[in-house]
Amino acid sequence: SASEREEMKRERREQGKTDANNVTFVTLDGELIDSFDSFDDLIGALLASCHIPLYCGWPARRYRGKWCVDGGWFDLAPVPPNVDNPVRVCGIPLLDAWRKAGEDDGAFAPDARFWAGWGERPLIAPDAVGGVPELDYKTTITWALFPADDEGLQ
Repeated sequence: SASEREEMKRERREQGKTDANNVTFVTLDGELIDSFDSFDDLIGALLASCHIPLYCGWPARRYRGKWCVDGGWFDLAPVPPNVDNPVRVCGIPLLDAWRKAGEDDGAFAPDARFWAGWGERPLIAPDAVGGVPELDYKTTITWALFPADDEGLQ
């Protein structure tokens, strides 16, 4: 029943469980995965959720019989269903880009699916406190793709 599913989701949150955001490569349908059959199934979901086409060596990653890519390509920070107070996390300073996006910017217009919910809920990001991050976009994107060494992070 619906109430049993809600109770299970509440228990998962209390136990520190996680969700993975995958996009089916062929249909581009987003899917939040919150139930895993095994540790290997969880790892498969996380690898698919982080799969950047071509950068990871292949256009997509196979998971549960579907070709998937990083869910952030189509919904940067989705909110799991029935979550009242989500906090989103983004490692790249994109709020400024969202604020400056024009209505005619297509997939990156402020109301586009990619930005769903930005500006409405708490966000942890380098530029979320309203200041200017000390790092530029190039550096943070480079670190996202090629993590800096320990000395560079200090």
